[in-house]
Amino acid sequence: MNSDTSPSRHLQIHYSAPATQWSEALPIGNGRLGAVVYGRTEVELMQLNENSVWYGGPQERTPPDAYRMLPKLRQLVREEKHSEAEALVKECFFASPASMRHYEPMGTATLEFNHKNIADYRRCLDLATSQVSVQYTVDGISYHRDVIASYPDNALLLRFTASRSTRFIVRLDRLSDNDTETNVYADTITVSGSHIVVHATPGGMNSNRLCSVLGVVCDDGGTIEAIGNCLVIDSASCRVGIAAQTTFRHADPEVVALTQIDQALARPWDEVVERHRTDYSKLFNRMSLRMWPDACDLPTDQRLRSCRDPGLVALYHNYGRYLLISCSRKGYKALPATLQGIWNPSFAPPWGSKYTININTQMNYWPVGPCSPIDDCSIPLLNLLERMSVRGRKTAKVMYGCRGWCAHHNTDIWADTNPQDRCMSATIWPLGGLWLSTTLMDALKYQYDKALHNRLFRIHEGAVQFVLDFMIPSKCGSYLVTNPSLSPENTFVSKSGNEGIFCEGSTIDMTLIKLALTQYIWSSGRLSDVNHSLKGPVEAALTRIQPLTLNQEGLIQEWGLDDYEEVEPGHRHVSHLFGLYPGDLIHPTQSPELAAAAQKV
Repeated sequence: MNSDTSPSRHLQIHYSAPATQWSEALPIGNGRLGAVVYGRTEVELMQLNENSVWYGGPQERTPPDAYRMLPKLRQLVREEKHSEAEALVKECFFASPASMRHYEPMGTATLEFNHKNIADYRRCLDLATSQVSVQYTVDGISYHRDVIASYPDNALLLRFTASRSTRFIVRLDRLSDNDTETNVYADTITVSGSHIVVHATPGGMNSNRLCSVLGVVCDDGGTIEAIGNCLVIDSASCRVGIAAQTTFRHADPEVVALTQIDQALARPWDEVVERHRTDYSKLFNRMSLRMWPDACDLPTDQRLRSCRDPGLVALYHNYGRYLLISCSRKGYKALPATLQGIWNPSFAPPWGSKYTININTQMNYWPVGPCSPIDDCSIPLLNLLERMSVRGRKTAKVMYGCRGWCAHHNTDIWADTNPQDRCMSATIWPLGGLWLSTTLMDALKYQYDKALHNRLFRIHEGAVQFVLDFMIPSKCGSYLVTNPSLSPENTFVSKSGNEGIFCEGSTIDMTLIKLALTQYIWSSGRLSDVNHSLKGPVEAALTRIQPLTLNQEGLIQEWGLDDYEEVEPGHRHVSHLFGLYPGDLIHPTQSPELAAAAQKV
């Protein structure tokens, strides 16, 4: 088949064969609903997600004895009694239950064609239009499918066309992604007329209830027959729509989902596509990047294996913008991107596919501001932060005796701010909320929005209040430091030869706090109409933050005041380089020694 000659071909991710696994499928999303499209010819598979489908409801998990034992823990850390400090953390600082809620799939939609011996195959994701297309021929008959996730119409929509009428079967289900498991995680599956309706209750107490709806319309007078738990279609031109809602947003999700799918399918395909593209292009077209040479005519998998042309770098950049737009859009009770955006095939996903806030969520949102629309894509994260700032007040008070609010290294749909898991090198780190706040504050430098700044300032002020209360004088008395402190997910060897986690004032902690305090001062100058009650304490604290330090090897010291060595040299987390990025304390001309040290890592 000839390559696509459209003007946007440099923005296309395309392949000459169907996906064989989830990671090869092409993702689409409207911020709330998502799908990955496999492009298969025998049984087309679309794995589906709705971003409020989570296991279980809100939990109360705050460790009740943490604050009482905090002075003892701080003393053990100061005395470098690492094993005793970790034993105390296990006893008093981990939450119970240990884990937050996790993200689950909405289900799967399949179209059973039984097409074999195909020719002229091509599947493509066009980043310029946010549309997946699949086309091929079988025995001289051409087949074409287009799939979009429409934000204006609140639905996933597929159009099927063929040069001859074709009989195929459509199913909507909720199956495990494990091929050896046959469990259907649904309560009811009802087929009637041209609709399939699935009701499901994800496990755990007080979880959101899900209703997903699939509808079909034939545009050529073709037939739709409800048989068993499926729809049998005979048509050369038809449309399939999928909508879903949960009780997170609506008391009766079935009524809302049915209304949305019927309204979407009532519009002609060209109108639906035009509405979708107009909405999407307002966001995606705010910037452009193209690099040459550009081997865009080659299938993307071939480029990855052999070419690595500059055009592929630009495509990767644009793909990142596309993914954020597709999984983080403002709306009613909008939710931000999880570890996997909105795309998750597993009922037991890695790390729960939650919001991991000791770098991962922040990385997802780094393009906001410089590359993506702050007033649209960042609002879901701001919404979550507002809820975290409420729940985090209890965490700050009960665990640390502090005012303001804090969150640890994960959160979930319910804005849980308590420690997650029992991972000693990550769990007790109460600066995750502060880092999220500074991430959105930083985005304002690129696209200033006063209304957003006003909303964010109160959140930021509460996080700053927490660190002002949480910091204590260092052992030498010269600085203010966090204690307990750690460098996320890393472990050191002390001078005595013992391994440890906790220290006073890790480099990431103090660099992050310095950035947050500086942002507070900036806000006080920008928002003159609000009360800045913490300005004096913030200015005083800034004078007592330890500067970045080089160790004997000329590297940036990772564990603050102590020159410890890594247990695993070159560990995957380089948290002590926060001052290089996303911070701005390390610069080749302004701090050349630090910049040279950062290059050695």
